[in-house]
Amino acid sequence: TVNSHVYKNEMEKMGKENVIEIEMPELAIMIENNVEVYEYIKSFNNLDKNVDYTGVLVCTHYGIAINDFKKAYLQIKNWILQEDIVPDYIKKYLKEKNELKNSLSQNHTLQIFVSKESLVFKTFTQKWFPDEDVICVEKV
Repeated sequence: TVNSHVYKNEMEKMGKENVIEIEMPELAIMIENNVEVYEYIKSFNNLDKNVDYTGVLVCTHYGIAINDFKKAYLQIKNWILQEDIVPDYIKKYLKEKNELKNSLSQNHTLQIFVSKESLVFKTFTQKWFPDEDVICVEKV
């Protein structure tokens, strides 16, 4: 995700300055396995202490560790979490693409495909789609 620069480019289009991209390849796995992540997150912080950055957490797992990010990256004054962006985008997209929504639904239940079912995804889907019947379907 980081290497595509998609989020950084979109944030800059929205006028956000000093958007940073930091690849943390082990973080999602650590979060899934309930491993302490603060020291790992902190180990990537080589940011200029005199610049106010915008941090965009683009993996749904990363929002779980937002407090660790905030402690480790005091230079980041503005945090944007994927779980705050994605639901509105998906709702708008599915509203425009009714055929796609119907193909993702089964008996009027929206199916969200995930790599591994977890409480995190169940919680997000309930938050993201409070007015829809939603199930997570594990796809390996």
